[in-house]
Amino acid sequence: MKDTDIFLTFAGYDCRLRIGRYPTGGAVALQLVSECGREPVATATVNVPEVNVPPGLVLIKDWSENAGMLSVLTEAEVVQPTGVTVPVGYCHAHVCRLLIHAPEHGGTQ
Repeated sequence: MKDTDIFLTFAGYDCRLRIGRYPTGGAVALQLVSECGREPVATATVNVPEVNVPPGLVLIKDWSENAGMLSVLTEAEVVQPTGVTVPVGYCHAHVCRLLIHAPEHGGTQ
């Protein structure tokens, strides 16, 4: 995962956005860490290897402890919702356009 210059507030925490790729399937992974980059706060994306996520799109988790994640990332102009969701267990992840540059490959979650 690589730190970005994007700072936002989620669940009362001032965070920095990290971006990388999941080792299984290679989908883009977004993580929020404390502003100094030392402590994980939340993982914004979900990895569903059996779902073919086209380049430029991500799956955002906006339920449970991540409730409100979609609006925070949208307001920060990190993602743009497409209006499409995909099932993830008993919930649905939001398919979003990624508005920032993602690494081509490598990185881990």
